[in-house]
Amino acid sequence: FVALSYCAGDPSDTVPVLIDGQEFNTFRPLGTALRSLLWSMGRGDASWELEDTLFFWADQICINQSDSAEKASQVRMMCRVYEACAWAYGWLG
Repeated sequence: FVALSYCAGDPSDTVPVLIDGQEFNTFRPLGTALRSLLWSMGRGDASWELEDTLFFWADQICINQSDSAEKASQVRMMCRVYEACAWAYGWLG
């Protein structure tokens, strides 16, 4: 899987992304990072030797942001996520 790291930015500035056919509002930097990453992979960049399915991990999507206990638990495990991923992608924009 690909782990995405990004700066959340303004929580009121969101953009929709499709996840399994469902619209999900993400912070703008995360949405931009996802679009950029997908675009670069779709280009056929030789550094991305992709299988048919690729999984992404991003905290805003994968951690229930309304559950403080889950967030606290998951944040403590984030180093393991980045250690286990095939690629870590940091979005600075």
